[in-house]
Amino acid sequence: MPAIYTLRALEQFTCTGAECPLSCCTRGWSIQVDAATLAKWRSLPEPDVRERLLDSAISTHDKGKQFFVLKHAGDGRCVHLTEAGLCGVQARFGHESIPATCQEYPRATFQPESLQLKTAFLSCPELVRLVLQDSGHDPFVVAEDGLSDADRSERARLGDSVNAIVNRLLSMREAALNLRVYALATVVAELDAYLGRAGGNLSGAVTLIEKAFEGAGARVSRLQQLQRKGKYKHNKALAGCFWRLTYAIAHRGPGSDLVPEIPGLSALCAGAVESDADERQRDIKVYRTVVRQYQAVSAQTRTALDTLLEQYLRVKFVNHGFPYALHQDDHVATFLDCVVPYVLLQVLLGWQAVEQGGDGLADVALTIAKVETVLGIHNAKVFPQIEKHPELRPLEQSLGSLVELC
Repeated sequence: MPAIYTLRALEQFTCTGAECPLSCCTRGWSIQVDAATLAKWRSLPEPDVRERLLDSAISTHDKGKQFFVLKHAGDGRCVHLTEAGLCGVQARFGHESIPATCQEYPRATFQPESLQLKTAFLSCPELVRLVLQDSGHDPFVVAEDGLSDADRSERARLGDSVNAIVNRLLSMREAALNLRVYALATVVAELDAYLGRAGGNLSGAVTLIEKAFEGAGARVSRLQQLQRKGKYKHNKALAGCFWRLTYAIAHRGPGSDLVPEIPGLSALCAGAVESDADERQRDIKVYRTVVRQYQAVSAQTRTALDTLLEQYLRVKFVNHGFPYALHQDDHVATFLDCVVPYVLLQVLLGWQAVEQGGDGLADVALTIAKVETVLGIHNAKVFPQIEKHPELRPLEQSLGSLVELC
């Protein structure tokens, strides 16, 4: 059984520094200056240099605890960033003299209950480029722990079972990626319904997922047939509501200017409505606009996007806790947390491809990094919207339009 997941791209990653099109030193992030770094700065022999560094560490408090964060200029740039686009502290004193967060980013290590993740944040365009470059291969190296099923907790075994069907469905490349994602959504919905009825009987949930694994091929084939015959029925208003909220999440708050506006869709999503009936009609228009725009994308570009976004999703699922480190022990919310940026990227990248002509996929890694930046570490903007709009939880309906976007 898996014990350690290590992202392959980390073996090749090197910070591009001043050449980075989305420098982490310019985004206004709150970077903590750890105690070890402060101690190094305090030990510097030159008084003026020492004071300048210490003055750049702003004291703040949270829940009664004091900590220090790096100062930024008015435009969000770190005060230590030179005109050449490089870190002045690193250039003068070495890599070990910058804050631990700066040393490690985009690398990240997480320790859920049943495994260790050595991965990286997808808000770094160079890291994303390396991940996409390896499309078609498992993005993680997986080490085994040698434990038998009997030695693992029920929760860990359920995670293993869900992870197995995630990998199986995503690997069925004879079907469009949207169909594979939707098939996975139906499995997650069935699991959520079972757990709601069973009151936490995880052993029964493992059995359910194992049966779904055995029938994965038939599930995808059935959806393919419905899609080809145009017989798949879903709630267009609810699907439009999902797209509208997804689009709005990325266009509100700090950093939202990083994500391109799509003409027509922006106006629809931002428009005010006076009644529930008006909102329903608005969401149907959003749904139809998304479908129309995606159908304008060439088949060749859709195939290329499927390959790249499949790789993105594989890393996204692992990074964001699906299925081993669920948000509030909630499979549906954690799944949506990963799918929201996926569908947003699908619309944005498809639109960019049409606008740019040709394959239009030159800036995929940068677009992914921008969306990840705007949504925040661990999609800080997504979970509040899921909680605010419980109508999105019936995945077969809220994600129903994925069957049409193939």
